[in-house]
Amino acid sequence: MRNLICLFFVVFTPTLHSQWSTDPFVNNPICTEVNTQDQPDICTDGVGGAIIAWKDQRAGLDDIYAQRIDWQGNRVWQLNGIPVCDVDYSQRQVQVVPDGLGGAILVWTDDRNGTSNPDIYAQKIGADGSALWDLDGILVCGAVEGQGDPRLVADGQGGAIVVWVDGRVVGDPDLYAQRVSSAGVSLWAPNGIPVTTLDRDEDEISAIGDGVGGAFVIWTDDRTVQLPKVYAQHIDSSGNLVWAVDGLLVADNGGFQWAPYLEADNEGGMLVAWQQSNATCVGINAQRLDSGGNIMWDQTGVDICCISGNHRRPKVVGTGGGGAIVVWDDSRAGQEWTVYSQTVDPGGNPVFPNGFPLGVAVAGQFLPTLVTDDDGGAIVSWWDERGTYSPDIHAQRVSSKGFVWWDPGSVPISTAMSEQVETVMEADGSGGTIIAWVDGRNFSQTGGYDIYAQRVGADGLLGGTTDVDQIADPIPLEFTLSQNYPNPFNPSTTMSFSIQNRAEVSLKIFNFLGEEVATLVSGNRDAGTHTVQWDATGQPSGVYFCRLLTTDFVQTEKLVLVR
Repeated sequence: MRNLICLFFVVFTPTLHSQWSTDPFVNNPICTEVNTQDQPDICTDGVGGAIIAWKDQRAGLDDIYAQRIDWQGNRVWQLNGIPVCDVDYSQRQVQVVPDGLGGAILVWTDDRNGTSNPDIYAQKIGADGSALWDLDGILVCGAVEGQGDPRLVADGQGGAIVVWVDGRVVGDPDLYAQRVSSAGVSLWAPNGIPVTTLDRDEDEISAIGDGVGGAFVIWTDDRTVQLPKVYAQHIDSSGNLVWAVDGLLVADNGGFQWAPYLEADNEGGMLVAWQQSNATCVGINAQRLDSGGNIMWDQTGVDICCISGNHRRPKVVGTGGGGAIVVWDDSRAGQEWTVYSQTVDPGGNPVFPNGFPLGVAVAGQFLPTLVTDDDGGAIVSWWDERGTYSPDIHAQRVSSKGFVWWDPGSVPISTAMSEQVETVMEADGSGGTIIAWVDGRNFSQTGGYDIYAQRVGADGLLGGTTDVDQIADPIPLEFTLSQNYPNPFNPSTTMSFSIQNRAEVSLKIFNFLGEEVATLVSGNRDAGTHTVQWDATGQPSGVYFCRLLTTDFVQTEKLVLVR
């Protein structure tokens, strides 16, 4: 008999009514200042809310601003955001990651030292919105000839790793990286370490954390007969390149590879999806690598979609156990652009021939992005032109089994007048998501575009009532796994665990022989105390062990099942 696993959160206070909008024509304004705000990025605040950063032109120049919105939908910092950097000249291409304490680290491209020689700067913002490093940011890289297009990864210790395109060798853009401590100190070589310095153009970079203070990085370059390919590198916490010099080829299958997207596989490795054009497939491919750089799926990559037509802009998220969900733009057989989805099992086998549509192709749907639903599936949002004031934003929740949770036609997130574009998403820690975007509804009043946001719950409902069970208040001071109760038990028992910051959590049951018999939790969880129930129906009497595992913590408790 299948084990029944029930996950719920400890409730500390009664249900409260949130400030999140329930109307897709209204939504929550993040910044409605004059002129244009765009290039948003988003990260969790660790307690059910989000921190959103953007490029801001309210003063006539490109500056960096940020706002924190809590789990109820309240703007925490000053109206229209706090200035992160508003020095002269342009600041742009902002990225933001959580610091683990309710604040965030931000990185951006900065022209303050000359428009022909942009540099990389960073800042750390506390949970209260205060700047924790030097005013207007610290210099991450000021090498000659210019740096840009930074990517940012939290290191799990209050600092971050920055990866960027570097022009210090004229005519030969390379990739460099730097790790910055929680105190704002550069930990690796001044101006960064080289990730790859081949005499080729490295482009389309993406980076994620490795869970132990380092980072995985991918990019495209044309070192092979001027055919762009996807390459990858693992940088450890000390700045050492773990894999082959100048990176590993992710899939050796000939032809062109471009537009790669990188995400964790929730097993210590990485997932990559990209566009592909070779003799056997013009479509979407994917690959999985473990932390040692070993190819886990087919050496030539997995064909996600190879049907005739146009397929582009893939995104991927892990489903747990090494599986994945991949989404992309699809225009097959002359159809309108539609968002398609594919599930790949842990062995690298696509489940659905060429995927299945998430939207209704009455008009164009494109540019999907996605986050985990913390239950083995994903929430996907996209630009959608079915409405009068297009493009709008729609979303759908999809399971790894291929069924959709919400209205088959998708859930409208924002249908306000004018256009809504440049969507970014962050999981809210309770199975839903917070989505932010660039919005043109106030263009006639402000002379530009604004930043708006919306929460959608795991049930597909906008805003509305949010339970405090998303947050364990107060936030625990340490990681702990409590003894199950009752113990001994028959047939079910309850375990509680506490985590002091948002973390990747694994909670599993093993029998006396060390064999895994149940997975209770697998995925990211917000800071707080969480409770899990295990129904051992079908298991024999005996001693079992419950193991809590995070990046920085492991604890095991003994359970006794008595029939």
